[in-house]
Amino acid sequence: MSTRKASKPSKPSKAPKPSKPSLLMPSAVALFALGVAAIVAMFIVGERGLPAWVFAAGWLLAPAGLALGVFGAVRDARPRR
Repeated sequence: MSTRKASKPSKPSKAPKPSKPSLLMPSAVALFALGVAAIVAMFIVGERGLPAWVFAAGWLLAPAGLALGVFGAVRDARPRR
């Protein structure tokens, strides 16, 4: 028969606190979707049928949404201090 020594109860490990959801990712998706919708509208309607703000939206919103999404993903993936 083997005798076992009573082991000390281990201390519960501190689990990381759940962080509140970031608004970066939903806003990045919205910006990117608006930019893609503007680009699709450019292809459907053609060059002559759209106002200048649609072209500006296509040029600015899609890249801005992509950059904001990458920034938000990197920020959310970093460990908390």
